[in-house]
Amino acid sequence: MNTEKEILNYYNCEEYLELHNYYNKTTIFNILGVERNENRHSAFLKWLFDNRSSHGFKDEPLKKLLRIYATKVINIDNELYYMLLSGRYNINLWEITTEKAFDKPEGGRIDIWSRMTLVGAVTKNVALIIENKIYSSLHNAHLVSY
Repeated sequence: MNTEKEILNYYNCEEYLELHNYYNKTTIFNILGVERNENRHSAFLKWLFDNRSSHGFKDEPLKKLLRIYATKVINIDNELYYMLLSGRYNINLWEITTEKAFDKPEGGRIDIWSRMTLVGAVTKNVALIIENKIYSSLHNAHLVSY
């Protein structure tokens, strides 16, 4: 096969087209030129998940995130699992912040840190930690280090 045909096959393969379409979507982030700015993404997510924010969605974005979490995590408490899936609980958010520093000899900051009480069939105090990684060679290892 000649080089020209190989290049055409590459640009026409399903995987390339899927990635190309994904990374070339117009979003509010790339319109503003901050599509790879972790701090801007964290600020937006904090605003979205804070039920006290001006968006008017109340608990819904955070409940949807917690529902997804419940379906992915291993070894979750059964009562908490069913409560998160059902959505029948209230969220008393104590704290939600970005760039939370914590005491550790090697330092570090958590992109989004929140503590809350979930009140439903049971009452659970939980912490939610979100590491918003756009470009990082550490990926999951970053979370393990915390």
